[in-house]
Amino acid sequence: SSSSSSSSSGSDNNENNNNNNNDNVILFTPKPMYEFDLYLTHLLLRAQKLNPAFQLQLKQLFRECKGCHFVSCPVLTFSQCQQKAELDHKHARFPKTAHVLDIISCQAMFDTWVDLKCGLTQLLDFVQHHKDPSFTIMCVQNELGIVPQSTTRKAVTLTTTTTTANVSNANRGTYNETGEKTAKHFWKLSKSLKIYLVFTCDEESIVGQVELLLKATARYQRQYNDYLKKLEEKSLLIYGASKEAYVNSFDFQLQIAGFDHHALAPLMLFYPLQFKHSELILNGKDAQKNNFVAQMANETHLQYNCAKELLHSNQFIPTQVVQKQLVEPNEFGAYPLMYALRRQSYVDAILLFVPSDASNANLVWNALDKVNK
Repeated sequence: SSSSSSSSSGSDNNENNNNNNNDNVILFTPKPMYEFDLYLTHLLLRAQKLNPAFQLQLKQLFRECKGCHFVSCPVLTFSQCQQKAELDHKHARFPKTAHVLDIISCQAMFDTWVDLKCGLTQLLDFVQHHKDPSFTIMCVQNELGIVPQSTTRKAVTLTTTTTTANVSNANRGTYNETGEKTAKHFWKLSKSLKIYLVFTCDEESIVGQVELLLKATARYQRQYNDYLKKLEEKSLLIYGASKEAYVNSFDFQLQIAGFDHHALAPLMLFYPLQFKHSELILNGKDAQKNNFVAQMANETHLQYNCAKELLHSNQFIPTQVVQKQLVEPNEFGAYPLMYALRRQSYVDAILLFVPSDASNANLVWNALDKVNK
């Protein structure tokens, strides 16, 4: 019987271990580790290796184009690729970083629409005939011409006829050939023509982006981006200043101090006039609609001399404010004197919360039998 019980307990332990292992297998997901630690790292190493040859080939091509200014863009960093994968392609299929197509990129900026069209024609001819290293068109994001705000931008397959026609139509529009009106109204227009090329060199391949746009559009884009950056910095500065002002405000410090005389004494010494204008004292109330004086009366460890100076010296809280709050009940009909009778342990402290006017004092005293709670 002992052997059978031990065997049954052993089988139970094995089942528990198997269940625990199954739980661990379910909870562990290797995809993020593989994607960012292995796949993306290898992709960035390949990008660093192939980027110089990619930039050199395209720079030599666009050097011969009229009115063209070529700009080599730096390789995206690890954090930039990770951010794009997690934000821009969060619903894409695994691996998400494979959908980041502009890890290596460049820009070709032209003076006029005609120059841009000629540059596009030369690029297409170059891709078709250049073999070592080779370029293959993967897809195109055609953003030239007027695009309605409701239109969704989609990457479309490039054909020489349709792309050239789009550029020609844009050139025949109401915009001048340098694109000045386009740049001034670029929020109504698309920005550029982005061509994604599969670049193969030394038996290794990577996708790179070539962006064709007007110099005027690029200039206004740059100004707009600078404006957004300054606006963001200004917003952060204003938010930080307002937060700092709130933290250093008298009301905030008074709220933190509470009715502890060790914390109140420095405020009374350095900011005596602030008590007269404090919003927390004049209009502040707690969850039960108790005003500042009632909250003070409800404080068990109230220091008498400190409370006397605050309430009856007229150097800190104005006398009329104190007398008004002494006859102001909370939502249950309780007055500050009622809290003082319950919380304060000696008569002098209780007398601080008796209204100076006799009729008001009688009103408060007679209300003892009418309190709801």
